[in-house]
Amino acid sequence: MVALFFYAKKGGFSMKNQSYLSVYKCNEFRVVSNEFIGRIEDTPENISAFVVSADFNSNYALVDDMDTVKVFTIGNFLDLVPDTEYLEKELRPVLLQMQFGEIEIPEVRYEAIKKSLEEFLGEKGLSSPISDFLDDKLRSNRQLKTQRGARKFYSDANKQRMEYAKKRSEAIKEYNTLVKEGKIIPKTLIERTLDKAQGHSDNPSVQAARRIAEKRGYDWRTGERLENAKIDNVQIVQLEVYKTGELKGYADFSVEIGDGKVEGLYRIYDPENGKEQTIVSFDNGYSSKEIIDTYSNTIETELKLATEDTYHSMIKADKNFDEIEQDDFDHDDIEI
Repeated sequence: MVALFFYAKKGGFSMKNQSYLSVYKCNEFRVVSNEFIGRIEDTPENISAFVVSADFNSNYALVDDMDTVKVFTIGNFLDLVPDTEYLEKELRPVLLQMQFGEIEIPEVRYEAIKKSLEEFLGEKGLSSPISDFLDDKLRSNRQLKTQRGARKFYSDANKQRMEYAKKRSEAIKEYNTLVKEGKIIPKTLIERTLDKAQGHSDNPSVQAARRIAEKRGYDWRTGERLENAKIDNVQIVQLEVYKTGELKGYADFSVEIGDGKVEGLYRIYDPENGKEQTIVSFDNGYSSKEIIDTYSNTIETELKLATEDTYHSMIKADKNFDEIEQDDFDHDDIEI
């Protein structure tokens, strides 16, 4: 039996307006960490389902909107709780029935969280498309002075790259699964643009995000719609792919709409040096500093398809940008 520790007001958990509890990991001494798991519906049935379904070796703290811990799932015993009436009459009967198999354990109901794939990967330390193993090991590495040491170094580096790539791939699959289950709502393109616009003003990509946000009719500082904002008919503009150098890696593509034009942002991740290169291939005055040669045909094809999809989506949505689904004009993590 999983122990419960309650710190709740008299009357138990409020069920008004479908309230939720935030779930965090904690240790055996009830020290709550910053590792956020999600938000679950605040009902006896849902809390019991979470407790019974939780990993027995993991401890969690369920926190209300006032940042007060309501429930701990720790150990094999029940601790003395302030709200004994709620425990005995509402929660414990349901919990015991589930633990002894007398009633079916329902699926835990989570509140859907808005989160982009980039944010999800960042929380797991997997933002970069490649491992940073070489960054740490190349500094003052005496191994490289001998052939045996160099062979071992490159062998270890290759293993690290493969292991990191596997973890990142699994994380992407996990994100997609959570999206399908409704536990995560992907951020829309404009939401991602507004997030990007909050970066350092000297960063070219941040400057571009701010321009795009304003063209979309949003104040990049507050995220609010501008009073004079309007979205004109979309025109498919001539696509141009500038070429230079050679680059292999993973691509992240997105398209923005507004002021009668479609703007594209194409990022290529170089697995050799970990750098992010940006390509913009429209005649809208937005120029890129680093562009590629090897996969220009693939890029041009994806840009054209995305632009056409965007155009048709705008027509279906009656020119209302806010109602367009992200997938209509956004292609993430394309392997090229």
